Amino acid sequence: MRNFIPQFVLDKTRDREHNGSLEASILNIDLRGFTAITQDLMQQSESGAEVLSDVINTIFTPAIEAVENRGGFISGFAGDSFTAIFPLEKGAGLAINAALAIRDFFIAKGLQKTEFGEHKVSVRLGLAKGTVLWTITHDRDQSVYWFNGEGIDLAVWRKKRQQQIRL
Repeated sequence: MRNFIPQFVLDKTRDREHNGSLEASILNIDLRGFTAITQDLMQQSESGAEVLSDVINTIFTPAIEAVENRGGFISGFAGDSFTAIFPLEKGAGLAINAALAIRDFFIAKGLQKTEFGEHKVSVRLGLAKGTVLWTITHDRDQSVYWFNGEGIDLAVWRKKRQQQIRL
């Protein structure tokens, strides 16, 4: 089972650090066509939910591995998108390499074939470099972490403004 608390957060928590900043490359990934697949498969009774789970794993696992294998980590998910952070201390080109690997995956495997038909999924990628602020808060019952800052804003803005790697 995959741990979705970034190792970065675990390390900072262990070191009793609660906030800070880092220079990073940021990659924002947004799936296109995923909402249509979800709506279609959820109409197919219980087996549609199982097929949707398989599609999610088929799509997200290679993208997450592309990030992690290149020194990045997923800072958060939002529906059918996620943001990945690549600390610049590990190398400036790693986010670009991950973006290209994700692009190549969707070119090769973007058509998802299920027992309920074929569904086209593509990806929009926003890539930026900048400062990322991070915060970890704790209380007696829970801990919460978040990332924000100009680097993340730029990656999301570029994706939304269609200034992303075109597939």
